Amino acid sequence: MDMKAIKKAMLQERIRISQHAKVAMDKRGYTNTDIIACIWSGEATEHQVFRGSYRTIVEGKDADKLPVVLVVGKDDKNPVRLAIVTIFPPIKDKFKRVI
Repeated sequence: MDMKAIKKAMLQERIRISQHAKVAMDKRGYTNTDIIACIWSGEATEHQVFRGSYRTIVEGKDADKLPVVLVVGKDDKNPVRLAIVTIFPPIKDKFKRVI
């Protein structure tokens, strides 16, 4: 999954925020606007397979222009949609931009 596919899904309203991501957003103070900003400013930096699911790591900036990381995967409930698996600040050196 590349950024073009993720942006297209967002424009077509085919992205769901998972329950885990909603909890992470509340805990870390992120909003839907931060997710949108990350997708528009971000780049796919890593592709993973986790428990049989394909996921893409997107590194971008939130609405305040601070670095943020999204994990985006296929929606298990609807294969046409994508799902935001989680959102977090990049605090480890493995990311291009760190806080």
